[in-house]
Amino acid sequence: MLQRTKTNETTNMAQIRSKQIADFLANVNWASVTNDQIANASDVKDYVDAAISTEHSHHTAETAALVADLSSEIAATNLDFNAVNASIDSLEGKSATDLSSLEDRISAEESALAAEIAATNGDVTSINTRVAAEEAARASVDVVLSNALAAEIAATNADFTSSDARILAEEGARAAADTSLTSRLAAEEAARASVDTVLSNALAAEIAATNGDVASIDLAIAGEIARATSAESSLTSRVSSEELARLEGDSYYAEVVTGIDAPFGVPAIFDTVNGYMGGVYDLEVYVNGLKVEFTHNGGTSFELNLAYAIEPTDNIMVIGVKA
Repeated sequence: MLQRTKTNETTNMAQIRSKQIADFLANVNWASVTNDQIANASDVKDYVDAAISTEHSHHTAETAALVADLSSEIAATNLDFNAVNASIDSLEGKSATDLSSLEDRISAEESALAAEIAATNGDVTSINTRVAAEEAARASVDVVLSNALAAEIAATNADFTSSDARILAEEGARAAADTSLTSRLAAEEAARASVDTVLSNALAAEIAATNGDVASIDLAIAGEIARATSAESSLTSRVSSEELARLEGDSYYAEVVTGIDAPFGVPAIFDTVNGYMGGVYDLEVYVNGLKVEFTHNGGTSFELNLAYAIEPTDNIMVIGVKA
């Protein structure tokens, strides 16, 4: 019974192994392989060997590149170290020269300093001697001054005692005078207050009267201004009418001349388009509206001698009787 069972198990295991071997792919397409497919050992080995070969080639190339870069860097670093060593050698040589020169100067300075110290020691000894003599003289003078100061202090104290007594007497007299002055000042303030009341009332009345007078004067001035304005307007109208009538009726003519350029001190000579009568006839010349003196040379010729220059933009107006 037991022997039959063992045989059956062996048969079942053989069948299972045969089934598993049958599931392995004969040829593996790694581009389309799925999770349900089982690759055979030979294809797996070939795939792994190819991947390892590719990775080994990649690392070999990288290693060669790194070795080349490292060699270049080592060569460049060697050049830099050579340059630095050369510079250090140069600096060491210069430092040696500078150090020798510095030692020579320090030696000279030390010699000069030793001489100066010796001279200074002599000067200090001389000064100490003179200071000692001066201190002795000062000590003698201090005794004399101390005695004189003590006497002066005693005399000053006596003067202050006398002054204190006189000040106390003066303060008593001042207190009595202040009391009297306070009484008289109070009386004066009362009288002033009464007078101030009277003056304030009088001033208020005067201000009221003055305000009335000012209002009356303002009214009168306003009336006068209105009258003068009306009169001036009427006068201006009449003068304008008269000027027009004279220009038209008496053959008066006004002409403006520009473009004359005469510096200061040089006569401004100009001609008008129309001729003008001189002599007994009215004839006037204006420069920019200002009446000026002139010389009429006859007809259209005029001359100005002014205390200022005539510029081309100035307006010269001639008013007179046409010739």
